[in-house]
Amino acid sequence: MCGIVGYITLDDKVRVTGKDKFFTEALFMDTLRGAHSTGFMSLSEDFMWQYQKQAVEGPEFIQGKGYKERTKETWCAVGHNRHATQGEISTDNAHPFKHGDVTLVHNGTLRSLFDLEQNKEIAVDSELIAYNLSLVEPSEAGVVIGKLIGAYALVWFDERDQSVNMVRNQERPLHLGLNSSEDILYFMSEGYMLNCLTERMMDSSARPKAIWRLATGQILKYKKGNMVPEVARVVPFTRIITDIPWSHGQKRGDTTSTTTTPSGGSESERFAVRFCINGEIRKVPKPHLEMIEDWYHINPRKGHCFRPFKFIPYGHNNDEGYMLGRVHHPDWFQWYDARIDNVRRDQAVTYKGDWTMVVAGVDYTDHGLSQEVVCFIGRAQWYTWNGGRVYTQDTFLTDDDEVDRLLEQEGNNAPPWKMDEDEEVTLVDGPHGMITEEAFEKLTQDGCCMCMAPIDADDHLTISWVGEMGNQPLCYGCLDWTTQGGQHDFNDY
Repeated sequence: MCGIVGYITLDDKVRVTGKDKFFTEALFMDTLRGAHSTGFMSLSEDFMWQYQKQAVEGPEFIQGKGYKERTKETWCAVGHNRHATQGEISTDNAHPFKHGDVTLVHNGTLRSLFDLEQNKEIAVDSELIAYNLSLVEPSEAGVVIGKLIGAYALVWFDERDQSVNMVRNQERPLHLGLNSSEDILYFMSEGYMLNCLTERMMDSSARPKAIWRLATGQILKYKKGNMVPEVARVVPFTRIITDIPWSHGQKRGDTTSTTTTPSGGSESERFAVRFCINGEIRKVPKPHLEMIEDWYHINPRKGHCFRPFKFIPYGHNNDEGYMLGRVHHPDWFQWYDARIDNVRRDQAVTYKGDWTMVVAGVDYTDHGLSQEVVCFIGRAQWYTWNGGRVYTQDTFLTDDDEVDRLLEQEGNNAPPWKMDEDEEVTLVDGPHGMITEEAFEKLTQDGCCMCMAPIDADDHLTISWVGEMGNQPLCYGCLDWTTQGGQHDFNDY
């Protein structure tokens, strides 16, 4: 992870000493979120900007001659503490990045770059975001943001309309605080850090009267002399990709109905619909609904039984995440892996039993058995299932006579977890569904990611999976500490 700190004021002269003290201490404290590199960018009169970065920790950076001699009379300053995830640790790969008229800092990691305009000279995902924003008009920034697949909180300057912009999705935090006289806006990645630093201020009128988390799906655009931002929505973006091997000559994004194999034959392709709409599942375009219905004979306009299995938080945000489970296919008499995005932890804890799910997309996941299985993506329509009888997994595992009768009746469509009799494979709860014990042991060989306590397969129901890709084990004791006593929740400020 990385950290972002900064402030915005009405003009350069507002509280020069106080905001400089806050900014310096914020870069120092924010080293907890990233110790590989430090940098800052700032704006003064007539949108005169300066920036500096170095591959050193925050405490060393603020002691440097360049930082001490910077212009302190600024109406906006943004700092960044980097923890490297992509690209080597170097001054060139430190934040901020400048391309054209855009200067940007980024907290997060993108999982895919295929939907962005490429530049062979760019090796870091954060720099590629700045490059893509520089290629479009300031008013079209939401189109670029909508294409980002992965975690992000972004702050950038745009010289073309002389603005300061910020946006985030659900996988990365960004907290804001406005003081009582409403002439200075502070922001930091973590709310408790912002609260701690501002409480140290001698001038009570400079302290934030409230601290809140920036909402997702909107870009805030600030201009000098106005503390009320312009708000723009992130433009929804949906792409369809195929899982046909690229060696067949088909490019990612091609949505034709067939593809030619190396032997010259043709085979039907299977679709995977992936959504990047501000980190949320939104209303699905009609062609996608028709594809789901045609290929999988499941009505996406109708509620289906979803059996929740496990709540997985988004990155380090323990309050928001997605729910893993299975959705029941009423025609094929099978259960399929499924997930519901944008679920709050209180929903996962409060609502017990089966949910009602509306299928919004299809993906393919590795079941841990070297085979691809369908995974439905959807949204919760209701939190209680009000349909008819639904056969459980236990029915398939324990009552062989019932299984044989039902499978013969349903055309011998074997459920995905029913193994061959000669194949003895034990499945346990993994980061994104059921996996083999061998795969589980490989993921947990280093123990709990926080306390390093050993974890074995018997613990699979008590641990949670966290981290950038949701595949790092967190033991029950550490989970209880982080969600109850280890940190304070500033969401209500």
